[in-house]
Amino acid sequence: MTRSSSALSKGLTATALALLLSACGSIGSGFEPAAIFYGGSVPPSAPEPEDTDFECPAVEIREGGAAHRFGGDGLRAQAAMVDVARECRLEGSNIRISVGVEGRVMLGTSGAPGAYPVPVRIVVKRGDKVIAVRNERVNVTIPKSESLASFVSVHKDIVVPRNGAELSISAGFDAGGGEMPAAGKRGR
Repeated sequence: MTRSSSALSKGLTATALALLLSACGSIGSGFEPAAIFYGGSVPPSAPEPEDTDFECPAVEIREGGAAHRFGGDGLRAQAAMVDVARECRLEGSNIRISVGVEGRVMLGTSGAPGAYPVPVRIVVKRGDKVIAVRNERVNVTIPKSESLASFVSVHKDIVVPRNGAELSISAGFDAGGGEMPAAGKRGR
């Protein structure tokens, strides 16, 4: 391509673009910009707006569930919840909830470094009715020459129906202590 044909090509492209854009502003011209972008005269429908009435409930630390003691002869260690967080996503007629718990295990007067099974329980209620429960035993290891260790427990994919009374979420250490059903077995 020669220099003059390249300039001519650029000039024609600029002219065509100017005509196209001027048609966009013409009233009653019958030209619809959607025809260029969407291949038809009607753009695709916008996504449905998010439900502004829905609010993800805060996580409450269950009364009596903020601390857990490892005893025996004296206080070996104590676990404490430091922070909780949640995330909710609307998925059709359901709500998908994720709950995170952050905590620490500190040695007591009779304790020694080692592993401590921390029993974390998440409960989702609708009114007074329990609709979901998640239990996890988090093994927290306090290293030698240390007196505490931190842990994080994240419970994902708690799916509950959207409709009904207001939801509440609570987190706490299981009242049964470290004695939780072994994996694959159900508690009574």
